[in-house]
Amino acid sequence: MNWFDIILQEIHRLLWGPGMMILLLAVGLLYTMRTRFFQFRAFASLKVLFQKTAGDSRGIPPTHALATALAGTLGTGNLVGVATAMIAGGPGAIFWMWISALIGMIIKYAEIVLAVRFRQRNSQGEWCGGPMYTIENGLGKRWRWLAQLFALSAILASFGIGNMTQVNAASTNLESALGIPAWIFGIGIAIFTAVVIVGGIRRIGKLTAKVVPFMAGLYIVGALLILLRFHDQIPGAFRLILSSAFQPPSALGGAAGYTVLMAMRYGLARGISSNEAGMGSAPIAHAATEVKDPVQQGLLGIVEVFVDTLLMCTLTALALLVTGVWQQDFTGASMTAGAFAAAFGPGLGDSIVTVIIVFLALSTLISWSYYGERCTEYLLGHRAIPLYRILFIGCILLGSVLSLQRIWLLADIFNSLMILPNVVALWALSSKVVDLTRSWTAGRRKRT
Repeated sequence: MNWFDIILQEIHRLLWGPGMMILLLAVGLLYTMRTRFFQFRAFASLKVLFQKTAGDSRGIPPTHALATALAGTLGTGNLVGVATAMIAGGPGAIFWMWISALIGMIIKYAEIVLAVRFRQRNSQGEWCGGPMYTIENGLGKRWRWLAQLFALSAILASFGIGNMTQVNAASTNLESALGIPAWIFGIGIAIFTAVVIVGGIRRIGKLTAKVVPFMAGLYIVGALLILLRFHDQIPGAFRLILSSAFQPPSALGGAAGYTVLMAMRYGLARGISSNEAGMGSAPIAHAATEVKDPVQQGLLGIVEVFVDTLLMCTLTALALLVTGVWQQDFTGASMTAGAFAAAFGPGLGDSIVTVIIVFLALSTLISWSYYGERCTEYLLGHRAIPLYRILFIGCILLGSVLSLQRIWLLADIFNSLMILPNVVALWALSSKVVDLTRSWTAGRRKRT
């Protein structure tokens, strides 16, 4: 290991250490208390999402915004992240992943409320929003440097976690399972992505509104079939998760070195990484909505975290536990493939996981390209978008054929640099979110 890799690992350890987890949890608890547990009460209000309200014809439908955000959130981390959390922290890590989701719901809600509240139109008349606009328009021009830090970090992250790492995971699995050369897949997905992103947010929204339900549905059905096959193991899996969260069994703790702190650390970290609450990426998509009410769009953020972590990640965790593959010599996505192989046979199981990974990578690519475009536009203006698109497509080709261990580290570092400016805005503007939430709740009571 050379000196550069050592420095990267130290920076990564510092940024993703206990301090970051405590910071995010503190923000989540702040909003939870100040909104009186709104993320739990909000489920009674979700029916408003299906009611027709006054909108803006220059925005996209709220469900398209949700689909675009979910496309970026539902990445290979839903398969790989759960497996790595369990490998590093034991089954108890899943409990803490659930805790991160419950806290993440209110963080994602607040991010979206602020993004819609402080968004502005670009030179094309389209809505643009996200932490960079929230910081500048909400905190004032003197904080523009912080907004620029977020935008720059998001652009760099879009090339890493939103592009090269996703393509690499998909191309590697495709070549291993079906024998399709990685470079062929890279060229194909680069062409497809280019066609989609040139059409802007409207085309992205229409595509993700079709791809995300299919992708999520395919995975949910597959995971449920695994649980049906091993249904007798489900109660034991839940008992193991809950007991290991607070007191790892001596057999597990002694053999693998699992501790409560390890379960908590890796569960919280992987949960936050999966649902991206606090990262500030998804609000960029939600800000493009035609919906005028920030709270109504914010409710979709709660749905987003629920689907990503409490549904998809939980199904992955249970599949790994009931099949017993979590105790075998698997790593990352291969562990999830092992669970599907245990239920459907090696050939079919590997093929199902490979198809799912390809769709996860594709959807993440498309969404993160939009995030990167909006941040590029914020920093350099609308004319810089074509250059960004060229670089983004080039990274797809590179990601399909290169070894990306260093890119994974860099991507995580840039993700953390997105979180820090976003958390400052969330903390400073909490009263704005609370006031908007209370006004919306009071208005709803009067209408009913």
